[in-house]
Formats: sequence, structure tokens, C-alpha cells
Amino acid sequence: VGSEMCIETAISTLEADLTNKQFVRCNSCYLVNLQHIAGIKGYSLLLDNGEELKISQPRKKQVQQTYNEYLAAH
Repeated sequence: VGSEMCIETAISTLEADLTNKQFVRCNSCYLVNLQHIAGIKGYSLLLDNGEELKISQPRKKQVQQTYNEYLAAH
């Protein structure tokens, strides 16, 4: 919690590497660890640290589905 990483690679490359590893891409800027999502409200991811991240409209359905699958498994 509260840590950031600086990596010089395309986010799409990271996304592919993190497939099935409890991460979801909510917009063009962020990959989010599912363990730190407190909920979804409209087009916002609510994080356990109180922050909100925008979910882009094209990603909304996939983010919701991935989060629901994560909740069902945990």
C-alpha cells in the first residue's frame, strides 16, 4: 500500500505481463491491484486508501466483470 514503481515500458506490455495476476486496467494511465479496490461507483474505482480513479467508458464492462470475478474468488 502506498508504493509506486517507475518502469520504462509501455503500459500495454505490463498489462499483458500481469494478466491473471490480480490487476485490472481502468483507463489509459493505470493498472490497479484488485486487492486495493474498495468498490466501484459509476465510472470511478474507489481505492482502499480513499483515492478515486476514473474508469474509461470502453473499459467499464471489463473492469466490473474482472472485479466481480475477483470478489467471487476471495
